[in-house]
Amino acid sequence: MKEIKAQTLDKLTDLVKLNSQHKRSAIKSDFEFSPSWIIPLSQPTTVSHFTFADTVTGLIPSDLITTIEHHIITTSHTIPIINEVFHFMFTKLYHEI
Repeated sequence: MKEIKAQTLDKLTDLVKLNSQHKRSAIKSDFEFSPSWIIPLSQPTTVSHFTFADTVTGLIPSDLITTIEHHIITTSHTIPIINEVFHFMFTKLYHEI
């Protein structure tokens, strides 16, 4: 799961960079520190943040959209970026798990 998360994060960073004037390292850093990429080591008893496991179920966290839109030139690219990243992630999950 960690490898799929890393590959998905790289794919997302690359797609955003195609539509951004920001440095790739700055884009990736913003995504890496988002709680959306946390993989919990145990089942939490309370929900305090959105995790990668939630993203795998198809839920799209608002901070992901906000971070994408912070970096891209025009927000019309947001949905295509999310669609491509989720397709990439789901394909990886299907073939590797």
